[in-house]
Amino acid sequence: MIDATFSTAGNGDRIRDRFAVFVNSSVYGRGREVLLAMVDFRGDIVAVAPSITMEAKTPEEVNTTFLPPTISGPAGTEFLQSALDAAWAAGLRPKNWRIETTEQVAAMNNHLQDMRALVFAKPVDLVDPRSMGKIT
Repeated sequence: MIDATFSTAGNGDRIRDRFAVFVNSSVYGRGREVLLAMVDFRGDIVAVAPSITMEAKTPEEVNTTFLPPTISGPAGTEFLQSALDAAWAAGLRPKNWRIETTEQVAAMNNHLQDMRALVFAKPVDLVDPRSMGKIT
């Protein structure tokens, strides 16, 4: 379990820091590189999670053993918000996500007006191309 309140090395005072998630595109476009960290009030990194260890569990263990949360309380909310913000900034969106902004709706309406003008406009008198270029 991650404790968002921890002792600083400098003076031993307990301070409350906040989670930060940093995302970079990884080499050769193979996903993303993610750094989980905690930052102080200045935005300086004061702690990092160098790795995440997953433990294999059987279905029986999952169903019969208490599994403590990895992060809980306000720290869980802070972590999720940081992860969401970083993912959004990296261009990731929830699956099946769709929202139409005011600009998108306006662009769609303009497109529909153009299409209506093409479909419902009065027919234009067409010139017979065979008569073009003939000198009379």
